[in-house]
This record gives sequence, C-alpha cells and structure tokens, in this order.
Amino acid sequence: MPYLGVKPAAEFTSNDLNGAQLILDADADTTITADTDDQIDIRIAGADDFQFTANTFTAQSGSTIAAQAVTATTITPSGQLICSDGSVSAPSITFEADLNTGLYHDDGDSGVIRVAMDGTERQLWTNGGMVALSDTSNANMSTGITINQGAADNIIIALKSSDVAHGMTGQLETDSYGHITKAQAASGGVSLIGATEGTQGVRIRPYVTTEDTTKGSTGQSACEIYGVVKSGISLDTLSGNVNALGVLGTSGHTQFIVDSDGDVHYDGTTNAGAWDDYDDVELLDTFRSLTITDKDAAKNISFR
Repeated sequence: MPYLGVKPAAEFTSNDLNGAQLILDADADTTITADTDDQIDIRIAGADDFQFTANTFTAQSGSTIAAQAVTATTITPSGQLICSDGSVSAPSITFEADLNTGLYHDDGDSGVIRVAMDGTERQLWTNGGMVALSDTSNANMSTGITINQGAADNIIIALKSSDVAHGMTGQLETDSYGHITKAQAASGGVSLIGATEGTQGVRIRPYVTTEDTTKGSTGQSACEIYGVVKSGISLDTLSGNVNALGVLGTSGHTQFIVDSDGDVHYDGTTNAGAWDDYDDVELLDTFRSLTITDKDAAKNISFR
C-alpha cells in the first residue's frame, strides 16, 4: 500500500507543550493555550472567547454560544439569561413536548410579557401592573386584573379557606366561603355569593374618616347604593318611580322596594316601623297628662 503522508497510530507520540500556544491559523490570532494549571483558553480572531476548567466551560464576556438544541439538567446563569422575544406560536421559553406553550415578549421595550397555550395567547402582564387572563387588552384599565370568562356562566372568582366546611356542596365547594358569578347568564350583571357555617353570609362594613349629617338629596352616607340607567353609550339617572333597591325574601320573591323617588314599598303584614323625629309614645303620654284633669287617673293610664 502506498504511503499517504499519515503516520500509523503506533508512530504517534505525545508532546508536552508546557504552556505554549498552539497556533491554528495563518495569521496566528486563533490559538489554544494551556498556560494555567488545569485550564485551557481558546482565542479566536484575537479575542479570548472560551475557557475550559475542570467540569466547567465558560463563554467569556462578549462571546456567544449558539446552538440548535441544548440538553441540560440545570442551567445556572451568573448574569442574565437572555432569550429571543418569541411569538404566540413559538414562545421563547417553552417545553419539549409542547413547543407553542410558554412565555414570550413581542412588544419591543414596552415591558409586556405574554403567555401562550397551544398557540393562543391566554395571559398578559404589563409593566403598568395590569394582569389579563384569557384577554389581551383593556382600554379602561392601567393597573388591575382583567378576567375574560368567555361564554362560561359559572364562577369567575372563588374565595376559599381551610377553616370553612359549610357542607353546601350542591352550590359550591365546602371550603368556598364566597364567589362572584354573572347575575344573568346571557345579559351579565354581578352576583356576589357568601357562604358560611354561621349566620352572616355577607357583611358590608364601610370604614370612613369623614361623617356627614346632611339629611337631604346632597347627603352622603357611609354605605351607598346608586343605580343608573344606560343612555346611548353613557349613563343617566333613573326615572321617577323606578325600583332602585329591592330585598328578596321567601322563594326569591321581592319583599321590599325603595324606588327612585325615595318611596318605600313592602309586602308584609306588620307596620313598616319607620323612624320619625319624635317618640310617639312619649308624645301620647304628655298629651294625656295635659288633657286629663284627674291627675291621679292620668298616672294609671299608659300607652306603653
């Protein structure tokens, strides 16, 4: 067999470079050096790009490791882990078995992080503090939480506690002490449900720092209910004699109504028990004392 210029394996010998550079290109700016114990430095085009030490491979400052795929049990960056912005169909942080589910950022420097699931945007976080679930925007919100329930008619917010076990599982889970749903499935509105093992299902307790004693149309109260009606794309006050507040009783029927004129309507067999400016019994006692001439007999008659 003719000799091809390659030595047989038996003729190769080890060489001790003793820290010298191994030059790899014609202009001598791409080299491998081992001038430090247990360390190998790689220089490419005159720049110190990479370094090997025991169990560690380091890309030096200004260098980049580009790969089609990286398999690792743990990645521990000493600085920032920088990913591409990505898109809803190809998130920048994703999962091996579901490549269109993960986190991405596609708004330049606007500080928006989005969550994609199966190629559809499901969550949004903005630098202003708005969080959107199953929605992508809310023109009327800067900071807050927006939840889009889609066509679902069940609970949109649930409150739970391990201290609670009311047992009303036909309506909600036993550790749920409150939830919010739509009042009407097709038209909206808010229904607030409170569930308890005791006697108070819902308690509204306003805390105020200023009191108002004005008795009139301009008076303000610690707790207020204000009903308005749609007018075009805006709102208007309720018309006269319109039901403004109702209390439901037996079988969900309305038992008590306050209308927009301030009139009270109730379905009951007892007196309304309305408060007035004076104590009626004291007035009757005084009237009796003034009109009966026999004072001893007056003392034995009482309207109480």
